Amino acid sequence: MRLAILALFLCTACKSPMLNVQTEYFGRNDLASVIVDTPDPDKQEPIFGQRLYISWKLSKEQFADKPIALFCQVKLKKGQLIEKRVPLTKASGTYIFPIVGPDYTQKGGLLSYQIKLMTGDIVISTSRHKFWVDEIKIQDL
Repeated sequence: MRLAILALFLCTACKSPMLNVQTEYFGRNDLASVIVDTPDPDKQEPIFGQRLYISWKLSKEQFADKPIALFCQVKLKKGQLIEKRVPLTKASGTYIFPIVGPDYTQKGGLLSYQIKLMTGDIVISTSRHKFWVDEIKIQDL
């Protein structure tokens, strides 16, 4: 009995998620040219902001079914919602969603996000920021 429970635990614990999202701040010091001290015109630019690292991993069978896409919804601190659909061409990979320029400096940067991995119109995996709340729409009667 113990062996069966241990085997079940190991089988479920080793499974990696289909969708993973991480956030980070970045600035000029994160440029590769700064790290290795090579010339780069971007060193003089005010480069800073936030970004989402979105990674996915699907089986070949899941990827072969229908067109697969990421549906990214990002809420900024001053109320704007950015939506972007990203078609995927590989069964696994990483997509970087930048929040820079006016989206970062004037609109406050990232408040929350919801990323959906979709096949056609069907959601197969979702990752949400802990502050994500679905919009409530009230219709007049």
